[in-house]
Order: sequence, then C-alpha cells, then structure tokens
Amino acid sequence: MKKIATLLMLTLPLLTGLSGCFPKLDDTEEVITWNHFATGFIEKPTFTVAQDYQTDLLWIQSTRMVPGPKESAFKDCVTIFDESQRPSVAKYAETFGDKVDKPFTYKGLVRNGGAPVPIHFYYATPVSSIVITSDIDWSNELKAGSNLASEFAYFTGCSDLFAKEHKKYAPKETPTELPIQNRAYGEILRNNFANQSSTTEILYGKLSELDLTGKDYVGISTVFMILGTDNAEYRKPQTLIVKMTFRDGQTATSKVRLNQHSQGPWM
Repeated sequence: MKKIATLLMLTLPLLTGLSGCFPKLDDTEEVITWNHFATGFIEKPTFTVAQDYQTDLLWIQSTRMVPGPKESAFKDCVTIFDESQRPSVAKYAETFGDKVDKPFTYKGLVRNGGAPVPIHFYYATPVSSIVITSDIDWSNELKAGSNLASEFAYFTGCSDLFAKEHKKYAPKETPTELPIQNRAYGEILRNNFANQSSTTEILYGKLSELDLTGKDYVGISTVFMILGTDNAEYRKPQTLIVKMTFRDGQTATSKVRLNQHSQGPWM
C-alpha cells in the first residue's frame, strides 16, 4: 500500500498538471505563487521505466521522491522548493534561453483548496533520442535487440514556447485518429486534449517519429513520457530495455520485466 500511495502521489500530477484545471480563487484562499515556471532540473541522466498493469502502458519516470527525516526531496534535482537552490535553477533555465529576467508568476494554486502544486522537472542536459529493445523477437523483421520505436506510441508535453517567450499555446482539437488503438492510451490523450493547458504543448504519435533535438523543456510533472503499443508480442513475458541519449553524449538505461508481476518494476 505504501508503494501504491507513493506512485499515485508521483503520477497523479500528470493528468492535472497538463490539463490546467485549477479551482477558482476567492479572497479567502491562500495563494501560492512562483517567480519561475520551471520548478526544478534533474542534474543526472537517470530515469525509471515501469509497466502499469491496469493499463499495460509504460510510464517513464524522470525523477523520484525520496522521504527524509523532516520532509521529502526529489532525487538528483535542484528545485525552487529550496530557496538556496534558486540561483542554480535560474542558471539552467538561462542556458535554455528562458527569459528569467521577465518571470511569469503562477496564480490560482491554493493550499487549502486541495489543488496539486505543479511539479515540472526537466533534464539539465535535454534528451536527444530514446530507443526501446526487447530480449525476444517481435517479428521476422524485429528480432531481439531491434529498435522497437516503430511499435510504440508516445505521449508527453513540451513547455518551450511558454518558458522561452512566455507565450501561451493555442488550444488544439482532440485528434480523430490516434496512432494506436490501445484504449488506455487513447483515454489519456483525449482527456488531456479536452482539458489542455495553454502553457504546455501536447506531443503524441509514434516514437519513431519523435524529434527531441530542438526541444528543451520536454516532460510532464515527474513523468517524462507514456508509451503504449498494439503489438501482441508486448503481452508476452520479456525484458524491455529503454535507453536515452542526452545532448552531451551521456546515456542512461532502464529495464522493465513485462507481464511478470512478481519481478517488477511495476506500478
């Protein structure tokens, strides 16, 4: 139960953070404000990938919360939750071209109203590519070890326009055709298009078509990306390896044992 509670705390902001659905303020509510839209940067090339057994989707988690004696902290991160780290946050943001000299202030987030505080984390060195491989054959063409990017659809978000220009994204219509038929993937996509935020662009489609080379602020809350597939081979017990390459040449990998509930990692 403790694991589930922690994961819910980490993954729940995904839907609420992107949708921008916050409670209406009145004069009696305590307002939380930020003087910078990005609340933290991940300094190390690290992530964890897990399978959600309820939806079969893969969730790539870019950072995790670590409980401490007094309060929890986010591992390998600098955040504006700690005032001493604020200059480091600003320094990273400036390297991305963010207009820190004209900060945007969040309003409409309330402590006593129960609204989740937006937790946006971005890699200090952005991701340039993602490769997924399996230890079993997926087809005659996709032997074990082949790049499975063509078999997965992704879902994530990007805040580049808002971070760098403080301009809002124009709302987009919910797509009529989805890249895969997976019901859970489609439901998450439709819900977020219906309640999309004007500060985050929705990115979706086949992973093989993903181009991260020109995007700095990619990621949603503590979840970097959601991946789903219609390929029947995905339902077999196997080990997937997800490898990220960063712009400075560093790499990071994470393994997930699919359809093996006792093996993990899982959600």
